[in-house]
Amino acid sequence: MNLYLVESPLQLLSAIELQSLTPSKKSTVVIRYEVRDGNRNRDQIRELLKNMRFDRVVELGKNLNSISQRIDLLNFMVRLSGVRDEIQQVAIGDWRSTWMHRCIEIVGAKEPILLDDGIIVVHIMNNFLCKGIHNKLKISSTPSTRFKNILYYALGSNGNAEYKFSLFTSFYNQSVVNNINILENRYEHTVSRNASRESCVGYFGTKYSEGKYLTFEQEITFLSNAFKFIEREYDGLPIVYYAHRGDAHKKLEYISSMGIEVRVPTLPLEAHFMRHESPPPSVIVGGFSTAVINVSKIYGIEEALFMLLPIGLISKNKAAHVIEIYNFYKEMGYRIVDPSFGNRRPQA
Repeated sequence: MNLYLVESPLQLLSAIELQSLTPSKKSTVVIRYEVRDGNRNRDQIRELLKNMRFDRVVELGKNLNSISQRIDLLNFMVRLSGVRDEIQQVAIGDWRSTWMHRCIEIVGAKEPILLDDGIIVVHIMNNFLCKGIHNKLKISSTPSTRFKNILYYALGSNGNAEYKFSLFTSFYNQSVVNNINILENRYEHTVSRNASRESCVGYFGTKYSEGKYLTFEQEITFLSNAFKFIEREYDGLPIVYYAHRGDAHKKLEYISSMGIEVRVPTLPLEAHFMRHESPPPSVIVGGFSTAVINVSKIYGIEEALFMLLPIGLISKNKAAHVIEIYNFYKEMGYRIVDPSFGNRRPQA
C-alpha cells in the first residue's frame, strides 16, 4: 500500500499525481487540517478530492479544534503502528512537519518520497537534503513531553532513524541532483493541456503581509507598483488578480478598489484552469509564487515573469530565503523585474 501524508491542496495534488504513476497499488491519503490554515485550505482540499480516487481517505482535525487535532493525530499513529507491514511506500508533503517524520519512523520506511509543496522544496534541497540531512527529527529543537516521547518510542519512532528522500517535483528536470533522486512531476493526470487562453495578465497572489514578509502597507505599495508596471508593459490587457488561499479579505478588497478584478479560486491554480470554464491567462506574473512556474509549464504559457519583492524591507530571517528563491528562478531562465524602478525595469 502507498501512504500519502499531506496538509495543503498543492501537497494533495502532488499526491494524486504520484499515485497515478502506480494506479494498481492500493492507496491511503491522510490529510491533517491545521487551525492556522483556516477554512479556505480545508475547502480547497475537499474540492480537489472530488472525483479523485484513493482507496481510503483519512481526515485528521476536521473541526479545526487544536485539542481534537492532537487526539486525532495520536490515535492515527497508534493505528498506523498496527498496519506498518502493509505499507510499501510513504510520501509526505512537508519536510518541516514533525508528525510526518514520526510516521516515517513508525512505518520504518527507508526511501520515502517528498511531494511537491511549492518553491519551499528548493530551500529544503539546498539546506538539508543536499547536506545529507533527511530526518528532520535529528535536528529538531521542538520540546516534547516525557509522555509523548515514551509513546513515540513505543510506537517505533525514536527520532534517530536513517532514511533518504527522493523528490517528486516539477522544479528539476534531471534524474539526480546532488545525489538526490528526482521524480519529475509533469501534472499529467489532473490537468488538461487546453490551448485556449484568456486575453489578460494573470497576477498570482501570495500571502506576503499575512506571512510576515512585509507589512500590509508595504505589500499594497509593492502590488501597486507591480500593477503599474504591468499596465505599461502590457498596454491594453486587463489585469486579473488570482487570490492565494491565505490572502486576507482586507487585502483583496483593497486590490478590488484599485480597479483590479479579483478572482478567488476554489482549487490550486495548477488544477483550477482544468476544472473551470475560464482558460488560463495569456500572461502570468507573480512575486515568488510557485504557481507561476507550474501553470506556465502545465499549460505551455511562454510569457511568465516575476516581480522582485523589496528585499531591504524584509526581515533578515526571511530575506535569505527570498533571495535564494529569486536566484533559483534566475537560473531557470525566468525574467525578474523590480517594479519600484518604474520605466527602467531592470532585471534582478
